[in-house]
Amino acid sequence: MKTILCPVDFTPRSDKLINYVASLAKDRNCKIYLVATKETHQKAAVLAGSLSSNSRLDALHDHFSRVIGIPCGIVDESLSGNLYKKLGSLADSYDIMAMMVSSASHESEKDINLKKIIQDTLAPILIIPDQFSYQPIKRLLYAYDYKHDKEPPLMQLNWLAEWFNARMVFVTLLPGDTSI
Repeated sequence: MKTILCPVDFTPRSDKLINYVASLAKDRNCKIYLVATKETHQKAAVLAGSLSSNSRLDALHDHFSRVIGIPCGIVDESLSGNLYKKLGSLADSYDIMAMMVSSASHESEKDINLKKIIQDTLAPILIIPDQFSYQPIKRLLYAYDYKHDKEPPLMQLNWLAEWFNARMVFVTLLPGDTSI
């Protein structure tokens, strides 16, 4: 069974990510694993009153499993401290990690840290703009630095393209180009 790691912090942006990942999991017949991020503990107290982040994760788990019929698991630990390094490391245990990014013209702190996650993980990351709604994935983009990696990881990329039944597009980054 394929697995998707879905970090949640119970913000409206996180709710959009959860809805997208639920549709993807149902479409591709895979299992979602929810993980609470550091922000969850602070925001859950404000947004949910007495409900803890674990209670909210349990409620999401039950909603996916019982109501929607999607297999779901919960990562036992909440991530705190160097959140993005830990999230990148955790993602290596899953087939793919889904992250939502802001569509605003300026980069937020979370979007800048997304670059760190990309650098710290071996797992594929599904980057979803926050204005997107779910549609089956038809194309995968793989960007690589040919001076660092002479060839892209073709076997892994082929597996991912087959899973999504998608076409692969390769982009070579130019030296000194740090934009994503």
